Amino acid sequence: MPVDRLDSWKEIGTYLGKDSRTAIRWEKQKGLPVHRVPGGRRKAVFAYANEIDRWLTSESAREDGDDGLVTRPALEQRIPLRLHLWFAMAGGLITALILATAGFLYLNRHAAQPSIATFTSDSLQAWDDHHHLLWEYRFPQPFATTAVVSDVDPQSLDLVTYDITNRAGIFDLYGDGKQEILAITLFNHGDSVVAQKRQVLSCFSPTGKLLWSYEPQTVLAFGDRTYSAPWKLSSFIVSDEPGRKTIWVNAVDYVWGKSFIARLDADGHAAVQFVNSGEIAVLERLHTAAGPLLWIGGFNDEYDTASVAILRDTQTYAVSPQTPGTHFACKSCGTGDPLAYFVLPRYDMGRALHVPNNKVFAISSNADDVIVEHAEISRAYQVLYDFSNDANPRPLRVNYAAAFWSNHTELERQGKLNHTMARCPDRLHPPSVRAYQAGQWREIAVPSVYSQ
Repeated sequence: MPVDRLDSWKEIGTYLGKDSRTAIRWEKQKGLPVHRVPGGRRKAVFAYANEIDRWLTSESAREDGDDGLVTRPALEQRIPLRLHLWFAMAGGLITALILATAGFLYLNRHAAQPSIATFTSDSLQAWDDHHHLLWEYRFPQPFATTAVVSDVDPQSLDLVTYDITNRAGIFDLYGDGKQEILAITLFNHGDSVVAQKRQVLSCFSPTGKLLWSYEPQTVLAFGDRTYSAPWKLSSFIVSDEPGRKTIWVNAVDYVWGKSFIARLDADGHAAVQFVNSGEIAVLERLHTAAGPLLWIGGFNDEYDTASVAILRDTQTYAVSPQTPGTHFACKSCGTGDPLAYFVLPRYDMGRALHVPNNKVFAISSNADDVIVEHAEISRAYQVLYDFSNDANPRPLRVNYAAAFWSNHTELERQGKLNHTMARCPDRLHPPSVRAYQAGQWREIAVPSVYSQ
C-alpha cells in the first residue's frame, strides 16, 4: 500500500504548495490523482503522496497555464518541504517531552514532604502538613515502653522516675530542599529481663527508605572498669548552615553515667568527639562571632558536681580534664583539651543533702548571654548561671529560682540548715567556679544578683 496518505483537500493543497481550491481545479482539469471514499456523504477525498509525485512529472502537470502549475524545480523542493513537516512534528514531540520532564522534576521537588513524625507500638509514621499519612516504616521488633531516668524529690530524697520515649526530628540533611527524618527509637536489650535498653538513631528518606542507623559500639576504659554498649542516646542536634548537615549525638552509660559525644555526617559516618568522666545531660550548639561552639552540660564524677564543657564544633577530639592516674581518667581515650571546662559548685542545700542528681540539665542563649541551668537538688530547685556568649566563654553572674529559696526555708525548719535564708553565706557570696582553660585550673569568683 502506498504511504504518506493525504486525507483532505487542505492536506493535498498543502503538499502541492497551493490552496485547496487549486487542488480541486487541478483534479478536474489536469487529472491530479485524487481518490474518494465510497459511500461518504460529502464524498471525502484522499490522495497518496507518491502518486502525486509521479503526476507532477507527467505531461499533463507540465502543461502551460497561468495559475502557477508545479514544475520540475518545484518538485525538487518537495523533499525539503516534507522534511520540514517531519521536523515540525519531531520538534513538537521533543517540546512535549521537555515539558513533561520539567513537570515531573517540579512535582518531584515539590512533592509532599514530611512535616510531622509519630510512633505506633512498632513503627514510625510520617505525615505532611495537611495531616495526610505519607508513609509508615515498621521496625523488626516492637518498641520498649520506657527507660527509667531518675530525678530526686527534694523533701523525701526519694528517686522519682520518668520515661524516655521515642523522639524524632525533621531536617534537610543534604541541602537539596527535601526533608529527612532522624529518629531515636528505644528497644528492649536482649531478653528484656535486664533493666537496660538499647537505643538507635535512624535516618529516613522523605519517601520512607531507611538510609542508615547508628547504634554505638564504643568501649571506654576508666581505671579497671570498661563501659560499653548498650548506650543511652539522650539527645541529638543538627547543624543549621546551608548544605550538608552535621549531627551530634549524646551517648551515656545506663548505670554509671560515663558518656561521650559522637559527631556524624549526613551519611551516618560517626566518630567520637568528646568523652566526659560522668553523665552528659544536655548538648547545644550556639553561634558566636568566632564561630559555633558546642556547649555540653552534665555531671563530673571526680568533682562530684555539675559541669560544663565547651568545644569548637570543628574540634576533632577532647576529653574532660581529670587527675592523671585516678580511676576518673579515661585510659582508652586519646588526648585533647576542650576550649573550656567549668565545675559548678554545690550550694549549702546541695552540700547538706548531697543528692546525686546535682547536674546541668539545660542550656539556652539570648543575644547577650548563655543561660546554664544547674539542678542543685532537682530541676525545680535550680541555680542559673549567666555565661558570656563569645569566643571566650566565662561565668558572669548567678541567680536562683524562686523554689530554691522556698526549699531553703523548709530545710531550715527541718533543722538540716543552721542559718536563715537572709543570712545564707552562699546568697551574697556564692562559692567560686573552677575553670580549666589552656591546660590549667583556676578559680573564678562569680557574683550573685544579690551582691551586685
